[in-house]
Amino acid sequence: MLIDPIIAKLLGRKTYTTPLHVRTRISHILPNSNPFVKVFPARKIGKIKKRDLCYLTAVGNNLSMVKPRLIRKSVVEKLETGSAEFEIRTGLISNSIEMTTPAMKKTLTLSFSKVYNNQLEDVASRLRKFGKVTMAEHQAQTDIAPQPA
Repeated sequence: MLIDPIIAKLLGRKTYTTPLHVRTRISHILPNSNPFVKVFPARKIGKIKKRDLCYLTAVGNNLSMVKPRLIRKSVVEKLETGSAEFEIRTGLISNSIEMTTPAMKKTLTLSFSKVYNNQLEDVASRLRKFGKVTMAEHQAQTDIAPQPA
């Protein structure tokens, strides 16, 4: 995730698309699917472990996370998006999508590469189909108390 922007710059790419072999593997499991961003979840979701490489995939009116595997069948976890709220945060090292729904106990944070910086509006427009989307910039949190004048 950290070297994706470097590789993209070396290859002269302005945008990132999901590789063809990943799209075909996912389309065998989920017909008419559209994987649009490569993400790494910050916590375990079903059978998908923390920080596993996954693809956020739109399938009709559902949003799923797909973890492609080389030999075995890919893992698919359907995300509950009823009245979901998404916050796309741009960070210093990586970006993140924070998803909250009334059914979720904890916020789901999905990290993704800065190689998508030119496509943030496209990612936001695809997520708007599933709920409210807001964009936010990273704000550094400091534990230093203000000094009296």
